Amino acid sequence: QYVYTITDKLDDKATAKREIIETGKTQGDYIEVLSGIKNGEEIINEGARSVKDGQEVKILAVKN
Repeated sequence: QYVYTITDKLDDKATAKREIIETGKTQGDYIEVLSGIKNGEEIINEGARSVKDGQEVKILAVKN
């Protein structure tokens, strides 16, 4: 399993980086991530299925 994180962020542009993760428990839409990303890293959620590792991406919005 993997997620795409944001790297090399500059204004509204960044680079997508594929990160292999280990998952734990799930509850509804929530998934416990045991390893592979650090606290505070930004993850691509919208459109992640069409992103490729190293691709330049445009940041449209940040949800907290």
